[in-house]
Amino acid sequence: MLKGIDVSAWQGNIDWKAVKESGIEAAILRAGYGKNNYDQKYAPNAEALIDLNIPAAIYWFSYAYTIDMARMEGRYAALAAQKKFGSRKIPVAFDFEYDSVSYAEKKGVNIDKATATAYAIAFLTAVKELGYTPMLYTNIGYLRNYFDFDAIKTAVPETLLWLAAWTATIPKAYKDMAVLWQYSSKGSVPGIRGNVDMDEVYTDFTPIKVESVSTKKPKANQMRVTASTLNIRKDPTVNSDDLGDLPKGAIVTVDKIENGWAHFEGWLSASHLK
Repeated sequence: MLKGIDVSAWQGNIDWKAVKESGIEAAILRAGYGKNNYDQKYAPNAEALIDLNIPAAIYWFSYAYTIDMARMEGRYAALAAQKKFGSRKIPVAFDFEYDSVSYAEKKGVNIDKATATAYAIAFLTAVKELGYTPMLYTNIGYLRNYFDFDAIKTAVPETLLWLAAWTATIPKAYKDMAVLWQYSSKGSVPGIRGNVDMDEVYTDFTPIKVESVSTKKPKANQMRVTASTLNIRKDPTVNSDDLGDLPKGAIVTVDKIENGWAHFEGWLSASHLK
């Protein structure tokens, strides 16, 4: 078991050396949220963990209200992992909770168990396809009411469970399911101002080396991004809604090319694919 914490920009500037010296052995970072929005502290936090050899995982806070959006968030998260951790096969978690449901409702989408489960599967599949370890972050209420974890494990067997339960001990019913347990939101750790989430890690966080996204050889129906960044459009026109962007080297599965536009989960300019 490793003593861990999870952090985001809310913790501000962290003295990671002091954190490690206090006995913290692992950390989970918020990499970003929604449509490819990076957490403001993700880059310095990730670099510090690598420098200090602190085992790491990341999570992405979801604002998806369609399956395609959830799939794209999975790609953003996996590419964020690739950007800072390279070929280290770290866990990449889907974080879909109260604010996620509220945001979807404001967009006219009612989130039920089938919908949330479908979003999770789409996100976690994208993470797996890009070479990282899929993980679901959730609490007991959401496991009962929003996520069919058996269905998720059937679709993406590699999925790990990160359980939030602010109790004295991990609930017995979930002890064998969870590989991470977030047991408090009010921890105090030297090197961090204010409260911080506390975790116990029951899995090996030692990163496994995997083939880098940027060097992986594309399959027959896959193409690599050649531009420094490439916008994803909802429709095949430059005036269409911007769904985010992909970095140079990212591989996409293309199902058709029409009038200079390539389609996968959105539309990309085919002139910047090879």
